[in-house]
Amino acid sequence: MEFQLKRIVLKQMSVNTVDELIEYSNDIWRYCTQEWLRLALEDTNKNITRWKTHPLWTAIEQVRFGED
Repeated sequence: MEFQLKRIVLKQMSVNTVDELIEYSNDIWRYCTQEWLRLALEDTNKNITRWKTHPLWTAIEQVRFGED
């Protein structure tokens, strides 16, 4: 999975240096996979926000950087 965040978005997230990018990488990933984008399983409900999240996406959401 890959996301492209341009400089203007990083500035809005208060990321101004490479060190800050590394420090906030898990928060940025969480935003990208939980707030900005989601893979859902289509069902009969017309309200797509109620569709279940795909299990693969749940695994992608749980990725953490720099943690053992």
